[in-house]
Amino acid sequence: MVYEPKIAIHPGRHIARLLDELGVNQSWLSERAGVSKKLISQVINGEALISPDLAVSLENVFGVSAEFWSNLNSNYLTAKSKIDRVEKAKEEAVIYKDDIFSPFYNELAKSGYVETTRKGYVRVLNLQRFFGINSLDQIETTQSAAFRTAKDKSYDKYAMAAWLRCGEIKRNELTLESYDEKKFRASIPRIKSIIYEMPKDFWKELVSIFAESGVALVAVKHLDRTYASGVARWIGQNPMIMVSDRGKRDDKIWFTLFHEIGHIILKHGKNESFIELDEGMEKTKKEQDADDFATENLIPKTSYLSFINEVTPVFTKEKIIEFASREKIPAGVIVGRLQHDEKILYSMFNDLKKTLYISE
Repeated sequence: MVYEPKIAIHPGRHIARLLDELGVNQSWLSERAGVSKKLISQVINGEALISPDLAVSLENVFGVSAEFWSNLNSNYLTAKSKIDRVEKAKEEAVIYKDDIFSPFYNELAKSGYVETTRKGYVRVLNLQRFFGINSLDQIETTQSAAFRTAKDKSYDKYAMAAWLRCGEIKRNELTLESYDEKKFRASIPRIKSIIYEMPKDFWKELVSIFAESGVALVAVKHLDRTYASGVARWIGQNPMIMVSDRGKRDDKIWFTLFHEIGHIILKHGKNESFIELDEGMEKTKKEQDADDFATENLIPKTSYLSFINEVTPVFTKEKIIEFASREKIPAGVIVGRLQHDEKILYSMFNDLKKTLYISE
């Protein structure tokens, strides 16, 4: 919890207390400090601060260091600013009614991004720290990608902004090499090997591989009313890929991951953020190209068509598992592809899909 002062104590009060203890008046201090009575009166009455020159003079008069007097100034100004900020937060709590943030604030608190509280103005202060801003008015500009309107389904833009910010915070915890496109392309076979073999620390291994190429890979718990599955964007000189745990099924998560890889490798723009939604997304050429990249890199077209021709019209679990083993592709990814292509019903073979835990 960040300390929030209740009052700001002007340094002049400390001078007045010392004068009382010594049994002397302001004229006495004015004469010894070599400054006007008016200045001493202004400082003691809270109308002026202690200047550096006066701080040095007070050091000689009272035997207390000039740094002490300067620190009193600094502490007073800081406390006053914090008190003013609390008052502004109370105003913002009225403007941004609590129901705007309640849907996701508690989720952020559970994940440790903010502190649990029911006080509206404290929530505002916590959200300001979380977003790294001084007013909630700045969310729309600092997280502008979240305020695009979905075509068919309007997500909660503030929840989306919070989800994107979670990714930024996680990205800042990573140590990245300089971005190397050739190295990133060359790492795809290793990435595919990990998602097929699924070692115990598979996600940590993926994060490490991406970081070696200068790409930040982060997983962020899905926030209610965002409908987001992934994001590709650039922060500074490094690309970042965010993946949501929404649904937790391997076919969806791995397709999303390769879709976002596609945005980066296909050079879809350093100044754009590509947010992938479950529904309501406009299928632009860049989005379609990223889909095609993911499709081809997960299950090469030649192998896939050969498999289709081999087993049509009867798809069996055994045949899917055999194909997955031969091509070293997760069986759940194959099931998802077959369902998407309407080769099998969406109710079929879902037991081959694995549940992934990537955001804990």
